[in-house]
Amino acid sequence: CKFMGVNKFYFLKKSKSFEKIELNVITILRNINPDYIYIPHGKEVDSDHKFVHDLVMGSVWKANGKYFPNIGKRSNIVGVIQYEIHTPILNPNYFEDISNFASKKRELISIYKSQNKKTNYVKGILGLNQYRGIFREVGDYSEAFNLKMFRNLFDDGSNDNNTGL
Repeated sequence: CKFMGVNKFYFLKKSKSFEKIELNVITILRNINPDYIYIPHGKEVDSDHKFVHDLVMGSVWKANGKYFPNIGKRSNIVGVIQYEIHTPILNPNYFEDISNFASKKRELISIYKSQNKKTNYVKGILGLNQYRGIFREVGDYSEAFNLKMFRNLFDDGSNDNNTGL
């Protein structure tokens, strides 16, 4: 996290209860009230990544909604940005040129020595980014995302200035 400049992060307490984990995530979301959240996309084959996707999508819905009024004010999360890890997104709806950051990304992926012993993640991930950039004509290296916008799903009509993202 320090290498990327991230200085605030949360560790969830291990629990066998999905509901307890979900309540912890909802509490965090309501406390920090982010505009957007980045999560793995829903078709990831890795079970941990899929679990995170499902947990956060449900938690965003509940944090933005009228659920659990005893754990803080409703969030106003605008959207979720889903990214690729091990499984390419089949129909991404947004691409971002990361050509200026490809060498930094190479360094970050290389930090994971034990994972890279078994599989060359540097080559695989940057290879996918290069493929995306070339065939989408979005720089030399490109990240693919699925954007899910929520604002109008939670609009109760009280905000006349809602742009309906």
